[in-house]
Order: sequence, then structure tokens, then C-alpha cells
Amino acid sequence: MAGRGVTGAGPETDEAAALRVRRLALDNDDLRAENARLKGSIAQKQEEILALGERLGQLQARLDTVHRVAAWGRLRRLNPLRSLLRRMG
Repeated sequence: MAGRGVTGAGPETDEAAALRVRRLALDNDDLRAENARLKGSIAQKQEEILALGERLGQLQARLDTVHRVAAWGRLRRLNPLRSLLRRMG
């Protein structure tokens, strides 16, 4: 097998195989870089979601307070009616 190269099929095939290996290595590097970028993006989105969840909790607490205040006003307006109903029997 003298002169046949690493693959046993000749020097041209060896060069093509080496070129393919280099291309695959570059593709692999590109995929790793894209994977790292996507992981960073996912981590950032998770932080944003957590911040939005905290903000939602704050707004819900404020809304609960507003609802309590609004309900109290309606109840106070009903007090004269309740007094009247008590007097009637």
C-alpha cells in the first residue's frame, strides 16, 4: 500500500478528507459559539421573567388594596340601609 496515503485511496482523497475534517471542526466551533450565545440569551430572558413576576406581585398587592378601599366605600354607603332594615324588624 505504498503511496496510498492515510485512507488507503490516494493523496487526493487524503486531502479531501482533511478538508472535510477542517470544515467539520469549523462547523463544530460555530455551533458551540451559537450554543453559548443562546444559553446567555435564555439566562437573560429568565432574569427578565423573574423581574416581571416580582413586578406582577407588587401590582397585584396594590390592586388588592384598591379593591379593599373601594369595597369599604360601598359598605359605608350601605350602613344607612342596614340601620333602616334593623329598625324595621
